[in-house]
Amino acid sequence: MTTITSKSGLLILIEGNPYLSSQFTSRFERLGYKAVAMPNGVEAISFMRQHIILNDNPGLIVVNYDLPFQNGVEVCRQLKSDRRLGTVPVLIFSEQNQMTRMTESYKAKADYYVVVGKDIDTLEKRAQAILMRQVYK
Repeated sequence: MTTITSKSGLLILIEGNPYLSSQFTSRFERLGYKAVAMPNGVEAISFMRQHIILNDNPGLIVVNYDLPFQNGVEVCRQLKSDRRLGTVPVLIFSEQNQMTRMTESYKAKADYYVVVGKDIDTLEKRAQAILMRQVYK
């Protein structure tokens, strides 16, 4: 297996479902990335603010639209307003194909919006493509 290295091999997943978090992080770790899952936006933002003081920014932040405490759009707004985290690409995903969700996500400055089905293959492929682009920048 070839290990993929991007400018930052760290991927942050913000997902309230522990099973999906485990599946997603396992897949990306097999590809050579360090993947960290956080159960909600509050914990994720706190973790990232501490992490980037010591290391580089994550290569990608993947956020579920439907999160506990605050939705993915609210998390994205906080990330994009942070001067240190605002440049990190944010991908918001949802199981619902609703134009209002997509519009809200892009208004919050999300870089990508993906509609996912019952499996995470589409999400995995999109995130991998984003991270691979960073290798060639």
